[in-house]
Amino acid sequence: SDITWLKNVNGDQTDVKTLGYRYSVTDDGTMKIRRLRELDAAVYTCTKMDTPIKEITVVIALFPPIVKKPSDVTAHIGSLVHLPCEGQGDPNPAMEWNFGRNTLKNVPVIPDNLTEEEILNYSGSNFLTTESGHLYIRDVTAQFSAQYTCIAKNDGGISWAIARVLILVPPTIRTIPQDTTSLDADIIGIDCWANGNPRPKITWKVETYENITIEDPENHPSGRYEKNGNTLRIRFPLPSDSGKYTCIATNAGGVAEASAILQVLLTPQFRVPPKDSWVPFGGSALFSCTVFGSPNP
Repeated sequence: SDITWLKNVNGDQTDVKTLGYRYSVTDDGTMKIRRLRELDAAVYTCTKMDTPIKEITVVIALFPPIVKKPSDVTAHIGSLVHLPCEGQGDPNPAMEWNFGRNTLKNVPVIPDNLTEEEILNYSGSNFLTTESGHLYIRDVTAQFSAQYTCIAKNDGGISWAIARVLILVPPTIRTIPQDTTSLDADIIGIDCWANGNPRPKITWKVETYENITIEDPENHPSGRYEKNGNTLRIRFPLPSDSGKYTCIATNAGGVAEASAILQVLLTPQFRVPPKDSWVPFGGSALFSCTVFGSPNP
């Protein structure tokens, strides 16, 4: 064939037939390059009888690695969350974000060099992206707790990086413990339920009328206190158990407390009952009677 293909690199032209087995020219003048590599990107000139007749440019689309990845973030309600993410490649990759399973669309793009104050005052939605691909989430609420995926795309492929955002919501007592009066019960239950993110841990504190404070009742040596979910149970309650019971809800966002009064009643009983007594006519009779109960009869 009188067709020759030349590879142009930095002003030098090289016949592709001299560049190794990956380059070949068929009888009809078609050039083939096997197993493309980055170094194959160049301008190629097709000549016939040393006369240029065609010129093509080969661009190698490189897989776009993410060179700056986001990290997991824990933040308070109302704060500004920043998830950095940058990709590289040739051509430059397009950057996008997924919020959970949904792609964030129509997100305003801001310059990379804005200050935090400028970002907070920028008009638009809660979400902003920078020219390089960073994501900002403004004035966050609990609904923004999710998995976020940064995606880089170009003709060479796709890559992604994942970060999780946890928005702390301080505990609030949803079901307040109720004042309880018990008489002759085998077991008493006091309920306390709380909302928050992450889910609050419920603990209890007992302050009896006998000035005894129990910080961790479920581990008390008596073994009569037990926690079932968010309910504190007292088995075989005694009058000495009467007092203030405080539910304490705790998570990384804060603490909430609510209290109830427990009054354990005891039916009056005779400790020393009166006895029959015989006295002479005109004499005096003395009867003793001692009782106990709660409250004192």
